[in-house]
Amino acid sequence: MRLSKYVQFFSLAAMIATSVVGCNIFNPTGKERIDDSDTDALIYEGYIDIQKAEYTRAALNFSKAIHNDSANSRAWYGLAKAVLNQYGLNVFEMLKYAKTENNTNGFMKMSDFEVEKYRVGIDTVLKVVDQFIERDTTGKTDKQIRFSTIANSYTILQLTNVAILVRKASSDANRMFNFDGASNQITIEWSNLQNITSAEAVETVNSLAASAQALKTDPDNTFPIFRSFISGVDTVSDEEFKSGTMAVSDQIIEMSETLNNNPERADIFIKVGNGIDDDGDGCIDEEVWDGQDNDGDGEVDEDQRPGSVLVFKTHWVKRAVASLKIPEGSIYETLDIDKNGTAMDPNEWEFLYAEPDDRDANRDHRLKFALNISFVPGPGGDMVQNKELARRDTDINNIHYDLAWRKANIGGCWVNYTDVDFLNWFQGRN
Repeated sequence: MRLSKYVQFFSLAAMIATSVVGCNIFNPTGKERIDDSDTDALIYEGYIDIQKAEYTRAALNFSKAIHNDSANSRAWYGLAKAVLNQYGLNVFEMLKYAKTENNTNGFMKMSDFEVEKYRVGIDTVLKVVDQFIERDTTGKTDKQIRFSTIANSYTILQLTNVAILVRKASSDANRMFNFDGASNQITIEWSNLQNITSAEAVETVNSLAASAQALKTDPDNTFPIFRSFISGVDTVSDEEFKSGTMAVSDQIIEMSETLNNNPERADIFIKVGNGIDDDGDGCIDEEVWDGQDNDGDGEVDEDQRPGSVLVFKTHWVKRAVASLKIPEGSIYETLDIDKNGTAMDPNEWEFLYAEPDDRDANRDHRLKFALNISFVPGPGGDMVQNKELARRDTDINNIHYDLAWRKANIGGCWVNYTDVDFLNWFQGRN
């Protein structure tokens, strides 16, 4: 059985490697036609250097070519290849560690030295590739080589970056992705990011979003790569896997945009399932990851519950959350989400409209508990400003905004707090 699994893996690795050795940055060889111009000469010399394994000199030649002509896509392409080879990044190694026999994060078994080599190398080459992609997508290159040409390689780099960050965050080697075969949906466990800094968590989400964009750019070549990073898909058809992946891709991209547009509040979107009020509305883990406002406070996907509470409904177009469940042995067996004095309250776990399509039709994705609370707009109708003041007022010895102020100026779940609840809110914050 074990031999069979290894044969399957190496067959998959060979297939993926074959798809990326043609025209991509993992292919260390390649010849470019020399022209009379200095830029073309530098590019030609750069590719000769790569064939000779003179990667530092190759990078220098390509950098000079870009300085001469920043629109030259062959120069950007060559620089990415040179930098990647400088750090010895290898497609077979990345795929080997992407998936192990127990469907855990294979990078947990890699030495710290090797992980650091990969981390620095990937960060360096992505700086080059991201500049090229920005120019390609805004019409600032000659289009001889496009983002779609390297989308497969880019996906491997970004997903490996995610795996390394999750290794740092998860002492129990949890994977970031799973596939729910009953609903054909990719599930992402954001709570794996709790033990790393906000900046690293944002980097993880951005890497996922970049991978999602690459999937959309060149799905045929990138789907097999993404598949190798996700457990539970061995018996899933390509059609089912593609539908589940595409359903979640846009939502990952939207989350990345939200984080980058709200850097001062980024941690309220990534501190998932931690059992505290992260966004300042008094409610605890009140939202789910569905791209909607579940409590009516004007923000989307903030202060989330973990992915393990989501039950999906099969949907070929979008990611549809059918219902929520309380995992046995979780904090949610005792957690009072809306602070109304009752834990495991059905109102905290049931949508106002049970069917996702009905929620869409009524433009109301709230959970039932939201019917019993209301939010007070801040200055100019801003629904977030006063929540932010409360969120940052965390020193119990120097409280700026007392419970009466929060009830009057925010509303939300604060209206259910007792004085004891209010003092308990400060625990574990400063």
